[in-house]
Amino acid sequence: MKRIVILLLTLVTALLIMGVNSCDSSTWNGKMMMIKQDGKGFKNLLDIGYQVDPLYGYHGGFGYMLTTQNHRILYTDPRSLHAINYFGSLNAMYFDMDPGNMMPSADGRYVYMRNGRMDLESMVFYALFPDLHWTARLGSISPDNRYLCYTLSRYQESTLIRLYDATTMQYQEYDTGETSYSIHPVYLPEQDYIYFTSAAGLKKVRPDGSELSVVNSYSTGGDGDLRVLFGSDKLLQIAGSSEAHLIDLTTESVELSFTMDRPYASAHRPLICASMKASKIFFVRENRIMSYDWNSGLEQLVFKGSSKKANIHTSITCSWDGEWVFFVGIIKD
Repeated sequence: MKRIVILLLTLVTALLIMGVNSCDSSTWNGKMMMIKQDGKGFKNLLDIGYQVDPLYGYHGGFGYMLTTQNHRILYTDPRSLHAINYFGSLNAMYFDMDPGNMMPSADGRYVYMRNGRMDLESMVFYALFPDLHWTARLGSISPDNRYLCYTLSRYQESTLIRLYDATTMQYQEYDTGETSYSIHPVYLPEQDYIYFTSAAGLKKVRPDGSELSVVNSYSTGGDGDLRVLFGSDKLLQIAGSSEAHLIDLTTESVELSFTMDRPYASAHRPLICASMKASKIFFVRENRIMSYDWNSGLEQLVFKGSSKKANIHTSITCSWDGEWVFFVGIIKD
């Protein structure tokens, strides 16, 4: 009898442990969702698998996403680049693309990665940078696809900013004197200046390293980012993972500052995106998708998330025309 009781207690304990593990928050099944900028047309687009590293807390599944002008959504996982359309009927997978550092061209024709670019029409990959070190990180691509600005981090040495000319296949180089991985450079051809984030704030410099100056003192805090809004004379500066500043480059002053949610699953990728055609920035604050129109100065609610409807979790991006906003999170069926 005593032996039977021990066996029963062991079985109950095992079932309890299994139950706890099955509810482990480190694994969840999320969804990619979409909604119109006016708050209408909510739709579940795609199931997303996700897993968090138990040691470091970073994601081991879904990476991030971006959209193109031909109504495609590109998203990544640790090994692959995926392409779907806005209706979810196309879901192609491409391997060996180094999806961890991916950026679209301004015209939506190409996707640039660490060592080259992919033509989104032919899905053919072209190598651009022979023998480029794995620490290289893309910062910006000029609207005509000619200039690529990126950083090159070196072990125990300062980070370099390079401006690569795809026409001449030559580059200019600037030594930042900093050893940070959070330097995000963008190049503005009209001004012939490289703007970049640093521990001291936002700086600008000529491609040849001359005329270095400090634009503002908003430090990146290790989680910064910098995004150029071509054609609008504005720069979106992410100072840390939950604070953003819209910079008017004609006066180099801050037009707007606002806070946003820190993503649960990927702290270094702010929940924010911008649409040039719609002149709007979309961002997440308190589990709500908000929009800011930099022409009118109006801020509006697009979508209110909730634990019952949709918890905005990992990523947000918008269509090129600003009509749709795409985001990833948990939703209860």
